[in-house]
Formats: sequence, C-alpha cells, structure tokens
Amino acid sequence: MSATKKGMFTTVHQIMKSLHENNSEIISLVTTPLLLTLLAITYKTYNKIPTQLHEFYENIFHVLVNRHDATKPGFRREYKSKLNERELEDLFCGFCFYSMIEDKTSLSRQDALKVTKKASEFLGVTPSSEFSFLSDCIKNTCLLLEEGFNYHFIHKSIREYHSAKFISSSPNELKERFYTIAKNSTYKYRIELDFLSVIDEHYFNKYFLLPSYESIFRDLGQIESFNGINLNNLLNESYLYFTGDEKRLESFRLNQTPICSINYMNDAYNTIINLIIKMINNHELSPGEDNKLSIIKAITDCGLHEEGEAVINETIKAMHSRFIQMKNRFERKDALISSMDF
Repeated sequence: MSATKKGMFTTVHQIMKSLHENNSEIISLVTTPLLLTLLAITYKTYNKIPTQLHEFYENIFHVLVNRHDATKPGFRREYKSKLNERELEDLFCGFCFYSMIEDKTSLSRQDALKVTKKASEFLGVTPSSEFSFLSDCIKNTCLLLEEGFNYHFIHKSIREYHSAKFISSSPNELKERFYTIAKNSTYKYRIELDFLSVIDEHYFNKYFLLPSYESIFRDLGQIESFNGINLNNLLNESYLYFTGDEKRLESFRLNQTPICSINYMNDAYNTIINLIIKMINNHELSPGEDNKLSIIKAITDCGLHEEGEAVINETIKAMHSRFIQMKNRFERKDALISSMDF
C-alpha cells in the first residue's frame, strides 16, 4: 500500500471512530464514498469532526479552493473568472440558489450560463465570462462536474446548503418572500429550511416558523390561549393517501395543511406520525376507490379515538406554549429595538 493510500485509510479510520464515539449527526454524510472523501479532506485541514451538518458545508468551499495551496506561503491563486475567493463563493451560492428555483441538480450548458448570469446580475459580481466561472467551479472547487454538455452538482446537498447560505445573506425582502412561499412548499424546500433553521435562525423563526404557528392556532381558534380541541374538528378534512394496490401510505393532510408543513414543530409532527404508523402497522385499513381514507374513520375503526384525542391535545398544548414564548420573545426584541436611542 502506498503512503498516500495508507494515510487516507488512517484518516478515514480516525473519522469513523470519532463519529461513533461522539454520536455526531455528521454520520449521515458517510452514505456515499464521495461525501466521505470530502469529510476526510476537511478533517485533514481542521483536524476535527464538525458536530453539525452545516459546519461541514460551511467549511467545504474554502477547503477545496485552497487545498493545493496550503503549503505555498504567500501564494494567491488566480482564477480564470478574475474573481477573488469571496466573490467566487458568493457567485457559487447564487448559482445554487437559482438552480434551486429551477429545481435542477443537473443543468444543460445553456441553463448553466443563464443561471450564472442571473446570479451575477443579482449580486453585482461580474466574472470575466460565465464560462470562466463555471470552469473555476469545476477545476478549483470540484463541487461542479461537467459531463458532455451538462453540468452536475457532485451531490444534491451541495446545492441545498449553498442555496440556504445565499438566502441567509440576502436582503430581508428576499428572505421574507422565500419563507412566505416556503410555507406552502415545505416539502420542496425541506433541506434548505433545515439548514436555514440554524444558519438564519432569527429570520427563519420570524418569517417562517412563527407565521406557521399563528396560522395553525388561528385556524383552531386558539391564538391567545389553548382550551383544548375536539379531534373530530381537528381532523375533519384530513385524509390518508395510499399508492396503488399495495395500499402503501403516500401522504396525509391535517385539515387542508400538508403534514410536512408542520415538520418543524417536531413534537406535534412526530406524535401524529406515530399515531398513523400505529394504525397502519396494527390494523387493516381499507381506502376507498380514490385511494384515500378519512383519518377520523381510520382512528375510530382502530379504536384509537380516545387515545388519539388525549395525546394530540397534550402535544398541541405544549406546541402552543412554545408559540406564545416565541411570540413574546419577538415582541420584546422589537420593543427593545424601538426604544434604542442612537
């Protein structure tokens, strides 16, 4: 075994040992050899395992564009795009954001040039040419690959994190618009929202989570205080959706709200999910010809009505308490800002 391969093997062994010892959420990255390789590269640079996913992605761009230059003191790499490292990263984040809007992880050459131009115009960052920027992304970061006449992200999560980073550093007007749209498209932007809940926590809560809470409790008529809810009223328009003859659960709605849109209210989400799973695993459910089944009917047929009402009431009461705490926190902060004397 060559010294290089032996060194990489040792690094990977150290990474896996550290991951299991610290129960790091980064362990989800080792699902592909490519991401494990990127983790090994960052580990060799910082000599530590990031504790959270966003920390890994936060470092990866800088590590990759500088990985060949670390042993060259004073060396400053010139990019074909004539951009500096900060501009290159900003434009890459913009490229990811506009690719997210297009819902693409693979772009034709024409689409890639169009997306680059849009990001460049928004940021006011002008490469020597769109082709030169794409070339820098391919050769200097390796986060983008060219195959034939198409450009691919090496992994979808690269686009997702850098899209989120672009949003987190954007003007509030863009943030507010994105979060408002995302409330109705939570599944589409789920991973970006996961990252934003950490790297843009304040505005994520202000424009996404708090309005989502308010919408749910306004519909329930429980804005100021929680007085308990009737399960029949809560689930009146809620259905389980099945796929084909297998009767496999595809999705379900809480009244008119897709269940994934309350994904960030973890206790409520998990409680309802667990109740549904309990029904599916332990009882024979028979959806109608349209492959959907009333959740109320399913709960009643399974003899879980009383248990379901008690558990969901307890959970939503706790969720309401968090909503009031968040609302009060934001109101206090707004009052403090308003009272500041500059």
